[in-house]
Amino acid sequence: MDFKRFEVAFNLLLKDKCNIFSFIEEEDGFGIFKSEKKLVQKDIPCRVSYSLGYGTALDSQSDGYASELDQKVKIFLPSGIEILAGSEIEVIGRGYYILASIPRVYEFHQEIILKNKIDFA
Repeated sequence: MDFKRFEVAFNLLLKDKCNIFSFIEEEDGFGIFKSEKKLVQKDIPCRVSYSLGYGTALDSQSDGYASELDQKVKIFLPSGIEILAGSEIEVIGRGYYILASIPRVYEFHQEIILKNKIDFA
């Protein structure tokens, strides 16, 4: 089976671009470590998917009503991109998101469920 054809077809679906920021610890001249946000990947091809679900009483952000709508945001990226836990992803033209799950890496791509940064402000 020619898997290269599947990879080419998947890459055609990546219509958006994103920048990935990670918090990197750096030592100043006095031996004190500070964590600073730095751009680690730029203009990575991606695809964003939005889906709606219903909140449940067990959901930490739900007020307990089953009728509460819950939007899930998932991003699809090429599998060769390394993303650290706690990274921030800026989808160009759509806004900032915070990495919310461990990437699920497959043969040709990876999927990550995101949380909107505004929800944490």
